Amino acid sequence: MQKTNFSTTRLVCQPLEEKDICAFRQIVTEPHVQKFFHCGDPVDFLQGLEQYDCYPMGVYSATNSKLVGYINGYVYSKSKQEILVEFFLTESFYNFDYVAELLRGFAHHSQKLGFFTLRFELEQDDEDIKHLLNMSFIPVHPIPEEYYTDEQSGKHIYVFKMVF
Repeated sequence: MQKTNFSTTRLVCQPLEEKDICAFRQIVTEPHVQKFFHCGDPVDFLQGLEQYDCYPMGVYSATNSKLVGYINGYVYSKSKQEILVEFFLTESFYNFDYVAELLRGFAHHSQKLGFFTLRFELEQDDEDIKHLLNMSFIPVHPIPEEYYTDEQSGKHIYVFKMVF
């Protein structure tokens, strides 16, 4: 696990701290977040990130420093400079403007870390697909031959890549 941070106009992304566990636990139990993100016990999930080559960060409101989400990039392929991105925002922050701002900031920050392809694995009915496809500043390539059915849930997962 790597520690890193970046900021946008309205969001601050930085490593989660011990004091954030209660807020993180509350956010991951929101029905809006649970629809697409399941982590089991939040403490176990966060501790488990230690074993991965990844860049997890809490997403905080720049105005009041309140935790409003999470974003992480798992190194998917160092040779291809590609990371697998997972993120969520609380329902009150989950709109096109905040999602686009978060992903733009993460894309620019990823370039500084040496990654030039962001990989997203999304469920067919995931609203994030709409946000990704509307981000015209970065070419988004749906990869139709790259999809699979999740063995546990039976849901169809589609792969999208943002290349810059």
